[in-house]
Amino acid sequence: SRHLEGALLFSIVLNLKHINLYVAPAYGVYLLRCYCFTQDNTDGSLRWRSFSPVRLLALGAIVISVTALSFGPFIAMGQLPQVLSRLFPFKRGLCHAYWAPNIWALYNILDKALSMLDGDSFAALLQ
Repeated sequence: SRHLEGALLFSIVLNLKHINLYVAPAYGVYLLRCYCFTQDNTDGSLRWRSFSPVRLLALGAIVISVTALSFGPFIAMGQLPQVLSRLFPFKRGLCHAYWAPNIWALYNILDKALSMLDGDSFAALLQ
């Protein structure tokens, strides 16, 4: 019942701290399912004809307006490439020397742990 408020708050949080970006696809699917589709079939599946483009546009307007307010000054000053390069530092590598509490740090730990296992230990781990 408070999906638009949730979309607004999540958009604000996402623009304040980009580490929440990994949650955005799941939350987007949730909003599409629970807000943009207004009815379900009796078996719980989607009723495709109940899709509301107006509700999708409302969600889109909220996300776009928050993003425009957040990035607008940087766009106006021509600094958007600088901001994006600092938010997503791909030039220095995804697993750089600084400990970052994000998916790439967890990936690096998992990759290192798996590289230490030999084939038999890895097969035993999967069973």
